Amino acid sequence: MKIGIQTWGSHGDIRPFIALAEGLQAAGNEVHLVITCVDSGLYHGLVSRPGLRISVIGSPVLDPVQEEQIGRLAYGIRNPMKQMAAILRLCFAPVEDLMFDAAQQLCAESDLLVGHYFLHPLQVAAEKAGKPHVSVMLSHAGIPSDFNHPLGGFALGKTAHRLLWRLVRSLLNGVLLHYPNRLRAQLGMAPVRDIVTQVWLSPHLTLAAVSPRICRRQPDWPESLQVCGFLDAPHLAIDGTLPAPLAAFLDGGEAPVYMTFGSWMPKDIPGQTRALTLMTEAARRAGCRAIIQSDAAQACGFVSDPDILYVAKAPHHAIFPRCRVVVHHGGAGTTQSATLAGKPSVVVANISEQEHWARELRRLGIAGRLARRRSVTAAGLARRIRQVLASPQMTARAQALADGMRGENGVQEAVEVIMRNLPLIDENHLSVFSSGRPFAGQGTTAALMLPELGAEEGAITGIELRQGSATERWLLDIPEQVQGCRDGEKLLGIFEEMRRAKARRERVRALDAFEFLAYFRAAKSQGSEVIGVQQFMQHDRFIVRKDDGANVDRAASVTDGEAAGIARQLGVDHDRRFFHRRQDGQRQADRFHDT
Repeated sequence: MKIGIQTWGSHGDIRPFIALAEGLQAAGNEVHLVITCVDSGLYHGLVSRPGLRISVIGSPVLDPVQEEQIGRLAYGIRNPMKQMAAILRLCFAPVEDLMFDAAQQLCAESDLLVGHYFLHPLQVAAEKAGKPHVSVMLSHAGIPSDFNHPLGGFALGKTAHRLLWRLVRSLLNGVLLHYPNRLRAQLGMAPVRDIVTQVWLSPHLTLAAVSPRICRRQPDWPESLQVCGFLDAPHLAIDGTLPAPLAAFLDGGEAPVYMTFGSWMPKDIPGQTRALTLMTEAARRAGCRAIIQSDAAQACGFVSDPDILYVAKAPHHAIFPRCRVVVHHGGAGTTQSATLAGKPSVVVANISEQEHWARELRRLGIAGRLARRRSVTAAGLARRIRQVLASPQMTARAQALADGMRGENGVQEAVEVIMRNLPLIDENHLSVFSSGRPFAGQGTTAALMLPELGAEEGAITGIELRQGSATERWLLDIPEQVQGCRDGEKLLGIFEEMRRAKARRERVRALDAFEFLAYFRAAKSQGSEVIGVQQFMQHDRFIVRKDDGANVDRAASVTDGEAAGIARQLGVDHDRRFFHRRQDGQRQADRFHDT
């Protein structure tokens, strides 16, 4: 599949898309990544190990003087909507048309588009081209729900949450809607009325690229919105390696505090001098060793000593685990790195999104009280550092969270979700999955059509048929000769026959049994032999027990007779059992009681 990916922003907005693009390329796709970096030309000439194509346009958007002026303007504005408007006017609008041209070219050459949720040029171009579009959100702050509210903090109840989201969306629309609607007018498209639901959230698929241990999936989120985990690529060439002076400093005393303002560190000498003065004085007042990240410390008059080391850059994945606390600006990328390293944070936020991350880390018990760049003092920052250093409980919670997150693989999950949910759609409404890995049934009337196709194990992993608003999806091994099939009429005929057969059964439970029989047949045809079906009546769940001890489970709601019938048709045993829970609420799969 040809996939076009586009992103805009600072390093924290680009790095996750490099990781995702490389993951999709490694999965057998042809990927083209288009980057627009606000503050750096670092990505020109970047070479990808898996061989994906990378284009860099309009980068850097700002020169160092402009960057300092805009930074001071942004963090000096208290109103978050005015702050967002200023950033977009100065950092996005100058390259919007360039990005729009690139987006239209990507759509012309790609089967599927993936983009930063803020990148409305790609969303508009994909809609006009009729191509499926995946939106990737690097923060969950902008996803509406009746179960939370945009200001964070304590729950206020569904009605209050709904009203707050309505207010925030109205304010966002006032600031942002004219951007996509200008481009839509150029293409003769009708205007959109809501930036969140019609631009940021894709009706095809939206990925919340945040650890599920931080971002809880809300009950009212649509199925098209999935939490995949952080998109992490810890060994990019641009990160560099651990310099010898830095390694020697780490070995020369107690673990230090790492201090960085990331992409929000001023590039001009006066601005960087003020930032370095703040961090240096805070470290000395806190009485801790510190590593302070600055690419011009010497030019600003700062010299390293046994207690404070100034570094131009350092690979966060290598340095953060060896530090005690990370003081940072609350960018999504740095927040992710500090959390994965198991270290508590002190956040000095510049803009509202960074304040969101500060509140989230505070909610999790792994960060000190939020500081704001416009008002923070060296004394105030030192006080926050000392409070975190004096809290072993905070350090323990940070380590426990990191231990849980290490089992996650956001890139792999994102690739699988994309390939599972957005196959290539051809003009005959037939989609062919060729991701190189089989998927056990989903939708799963598939097995009933396999005989019609003469199914045998092959390279193709699934097909999808669309008819109007109805979609039937099969994710099973089907014969290689189906690849590129143009016989949409035959497949749609089979689709109609199955729908009529299901309709005659009338009862929903009978429909579930019909579908799950197909699912279990599919499971039996893959990997180890299926040796039994266990029905947990209390939770309406089937588990297919395979001879290697693995389980393939799927929720269902069927009658006893239907369950027994499934087992007979599979040629396996059927056990009806109650499912029990331990007192701590954890499932225990080996505790059953016959009834």
